[in-house]
Amino acid sequence: MIPRIPIHCVIWRWHNNYSAIPDDAQVSHLGDDSWCVTPGLLIVEEGIYNRSRTACLKYNWHTEYRSGNVVRCPHDPVCSD
Repeated sequence: MIPRIPIHCVIWRWHNNYSAIPDDAQVSHLGDDSWCVTPGLLIVEEGIYNRSRTACLKYNWHTEYRSGNVVRCPHDPVCSD
């Protein structure tokens, strides 16, 4: 069996001068493409926040607007396709 390499973590650290990822954080991609390795679309955030992006993308909250011009997506930065 070949071990999984946390490629999102490797790329994020390389792009951010090899900064450490806090113990309570995960590297997340802003879109729903799990193969995304674009450094500008990878962020470090808490695991619960990371997992909530799944629901946001699944239910298309990132494309819906509330009253006015406010996107329904609660994330900062907002999720994208």
